[in-house]
Amino acid sequence: MEAQVVRFTLPLAHNDRSAGIARRAIEDNLSGSAESQFLADAVLLTSELVTNAFVHTADGCRLQYYFDPVAAYLRVDVHDSSTASPSVVGRPGDVGGLGLRIVDESSTAWGSTATSEGKSVWFELGHKSIDG
Repeated sequence: MEAQVVRFTLPLAHNDRSAGIARRAIEDNLSGSAESQFLADAVLLTSELVTNAFVHTADGCRLQYYFDPVAAYLRVDVHDSSTASPSVVGRPGDVGGLGLRIVDESSTAWGSTATSEGKSVWFELGHKSIDG
């Protein structure tokens, strides 16, 4: 049986449990289909983006991801209501402010895209296949 592509959308409330809910969603949907380090990176980076949405907005956010287990490719988007562009500001040794530095250093690619409702901050792990 061939592994199936996973597409998932999850609305998250603006509360301190949202990052944990997002982590569990990634773990539940990718475990068994992804190598342990890939899964650990996906969980950590997702948590960082959802935490940023919680810290920098007063609204909830929406988690979307696409995972192709055959290509070992994951794209995670966190949509929030802020129009402010994210930037890497923390430096090693700082307390706080390191979330996007972690995303920058651990992902294959990351960025943000303006939307009509605010923005989407995204990261990728692995490389997108020609078909995907």
